[in-house]
Amino acid sequence: MVNQGTIYRSLSFLDSISGTLSAVDNIDGILSEVGSLEGTLSGYTSGLPYSGAYEVTPMVNDEVKLSTAGRTLAKDLIVLKVPSYETSNLGGGNTFYIGE
Repeated sequence: MVNQGTIYRSLSFLDSISGTLSAVDNIDGILSEVGSLEGTLSGYTSGLPYSGAYEVTPMVNDEVKLSTAGRTLAKDLIVLKVPSYETSNLGGGNTFYIGE
């Protein structure tokens, strides 16, 4: 029985099974069979494509929000390193700055 994209019935077979298993929302669970088949099923929620930035630099005084909830991403997001630099100071040492 299928109810809103979730399979609520177990599959059993004698010889073999083949084909595609898909759902609109998600698929999760465990496949097992004595001697030859083991594994895990997982899926994802398909949504509208994400059209925002895929690369972001953290900010010191504010958060950076990428609106990815419910979206399908085409590639990995990259969070760049926090900008920093160092200068000499009047005391003969160095001052280390984090952020811009």
